[in-house]
Amino acid sequence: MKKNALILTLLLACVTLIPVGAQTYNTYWKNLKTAEQKSLPQTALSISKSIFTKAEAEKNSPQMLKAFVWRMNYLQRKAPDSVRVCITELEQWTLRAQKPTDRAVLHTLMAGVYSGYMSDKAWTINQRTETEPGVVPDDMDEWGANLFKEKVNSHVEQALRDSALLLATSARSYVPFVEPGSTSALYGHNLYRLLVMRNILSMEEMDSVLDAEFFRPKIRQLYANLIEAYKAKGNADGVV
Repeated sequence: MKKNALILTLLLACVTLIPVGAQTYNTYWKNLKTAEQKSLPQTALSISKSIFTKAEAEKNSPQMLKAFVWRMNYLQRKAPDSVRVCITELEQWTLRAQKPTDRAVLHTLMAGVYSGYMSDKAWTINQRTETEPGVVPDDMDEWGANLFKEKVNSHVEQALRDSALLLATSARSYVPFVEPGSTSALYGHNLYRLLVMRNILSMEEMDSVLDAEFFRPKIRQLYANLIEAYKAKGNADGVV
């Protein structure tokens, strides 16, 4: 699955089957990296589950997000169609998430997962008839391309709905799920730009596989919104 992480580089993840509470996150991720190097995907998968369990108990959203993405990657290596299970889990997690910023990140992930799924199966999906408005078949094999477009569009809109909150939130509050890059400081390390750029990638991917320009106006508007936000903050580097 393409682009399951945010635009910033995801760190490598954790490993070992010692009781969850007995290890630190750093130890888990170090062990997971070792499992990766030794080509032990099942071990890495088990560790990613342990990290998620520990993080969920501690309400540590960044660690939960990172562990979930790695678990999703490992599951897809074993069974490509497991993405459907992950989509269901992500949808449920998004609905029950209490923090608005967590919901924004989860909606961004959902947009990326749906656009990636559409991209992977574009030829097959584009042969189907359109799904009737308001209808969401339980079986994704019955979804038309228009339904994937609607899903991506909906998640993008929900992800970026509260731009003021996202502008006021540091992306560094979601380390280690994301790792600020060398240019992050130019944009004030805010979560808004991070999510805007990631959602733009998802929309560009959708337009490319749909052979359409449905998302182009939305992308241009998001760039315009970013420019206005940086002008308001007096951030000349961000504007440029």
